[in-house]
Amino acid sequence: MLRSETESEKCGEERQVHKTGAISGVPASRGRGRGKRIWLQSLMDIPVELFDEICRRLQPLDLLHLARTSKTLRKYLMNRRREPLWKYAREGLNDLPGCPPFLSEPAYVNLLFCAHCHHCLTHNVQNIVFEFSTRCCNSCRKTEFVDEFYWPLRQARITRDCLVKIAGAKRWQFFVYKPHIDELVKVIEKLEPKSPEYAAALASRKQLNVQILEFSAACKIWLEARNVSKSSSLELIKRKRLEDIVARLKKQGWSEELKDENSTGFQLLLKADPRVRQAKLLNNRAWNNMQPLLVKAMEEARRERLDKQRREGITYRMTVLDTAVCDFRWILAAKDDGAYSPTLVDFAHLEPFRQLLDPELTPDPGILERATSEELWDQLESSTISWQDKVIEELTVLVTSALDLDYEIKILHSAWVVFRCNLCSKDELEYPEVVAHSCLYEKPSLDPDDVFSYLVATACDNSRRLPWSSKNLALNRRLIEARLAVMAACLLPDPDTITRRFMEESDPRICCLVCSDEMTMRVSDWRTMVSSFTGCPSRRLTSLPFP
Repeated sequence: MLRSETESEKCGEERQVHKTGAISGVPASRGRGRGKRIWLQSLMDIPVELFDEICRRLQPLDLLHLARTSKTLRKYLMNRRREPLWKYAREGLNDLPGCPPFLSEPAYVNLLFCAHCHHCLTHNVQNIVFEFSTRCCNSCRKTEFVDEFYWPLRQARITRDCLVKIAGAKRWQFFVYKPHIDELVKVIEKLEPKSPEYAAALASRKQLNVQILEFSAACKIWLEARNVSKSSSLELIKRKRLEDIVARLKKQGWSEELKDENSTGFQLLLKADPRVRQAKLLNNRAWNNMQPLLVKAMEEARRERLDKQRREGITYRMTVLDTAVCDFRWILAAKDDGAYSPTLVDFAHLEPFRQLLDPELTPDPGILERATSEELWDQLESSTISWQDKVIEELTVLVTSALDLDYEIKILHSAWVVFRCNLCSKDELEYPEVVAHSCLYEKPSLDPDDVFSYLVATACDNSRRLPWSSKNLALNRRLIEARLAVMAACLLPDPDTITRRFMEESDPRICCLVCSDEMTMRVSDWRTMVSSFTGCPSRRLTSLPFP
């Protein structure tokens, strides 16, 4: 038990301190399970005056926990003579209402600060019902809170105004506290209903109800203010922790990703690890545990930032190039040489424009603006010639490889060369009109190996396609066979050298011997006969003399 100061001085003369620092009579090494008992035994040797001074400096919840450590401390601290200790500890809290007369100081502290259900001891119960002076979990509410029309109330002849009520979920629903009913029934069950003692007991209970309601209203105001203050303090701690994390990341070179709170890096930082927003001050151990995930988030933020800068740079330069290309194509259209020129997206993929448009290759953002019109004209003209040669080469290779012919560029102008599209119903595409077919400019899709093409295709309205490609083209063998048959009927020497222009200008007339007889002769131009021949390959054709 706790000793007075005089007794402690007498006992202090008998105790001897060993070199190890342990008090005689107490083992130097603490075994498992004995540490708490030894600590409590040492605590009992503290003088009463010193122990009371320590208790006055504790928080109310700490004092309650201390009273629960042993029966001796519980008996000492729960003594009514120690009520000033509880009151002094409670007065350290600002604006806390005083202890009501119907509660003891320890019970008041237990109600306010101990987060256990008062009925089943469930942990972390934050619902305090001040009208009933209890903490109650959801399960116990169903048994401890009863309707105001509870049948035992009528049996005991207790009116509803004798008990404190709280509102339920429905506006017409009110609940009373079952222990209050039992307490009141215990008082009045032995009294006559019309006796003065019975009336005095009910009046005393009604007066107590007024005190309970006043106490609950004051406590609710204090609790709300305390929660707001606690939330503010926790938010300050979270803010301090976040600032420390940002400062450490900036020291590692992630300043660009953490410029402000609206940046992508800052948002990814908050999502990277829930421990970033914990209400605890940052220490080295917590930082080392979080660092790999945070660095990974910063790497992702850096990639997004560089991609955004690259996209914005390409969009700006594409706008400048679009103006120059529009003027250039206007001049080419005035020449009317029959050749198709590249579009804006084609120019963007040709040198030197590909290098000038990509900020990764050319960091200078104003290089296109500073270029003179003569320089841009020369570059556009040379790029146009190289693009046209590339298109002719691709189409020629497509024809010669499919038919196993010798390589010859002028074969594209032959009247029998015809293409079909694999994506749409166009099956009679001729050169050079085939170059402008819309299916040859595919819609963009993000390819990790070719991000530049996707960024160019989505940069402006005039470049919503990928560059020209012949991969969706194929030879129309059916029409080629029909055209060669028609050209053979015309007795032309070399079909490869006969162009469509020659066929249109000569305008031969072909007769089908199968469809003709002695009375009638079916004659048509060469294009009509090609269409008829595809429907009936067994036709025998002959040509009429050229006009």
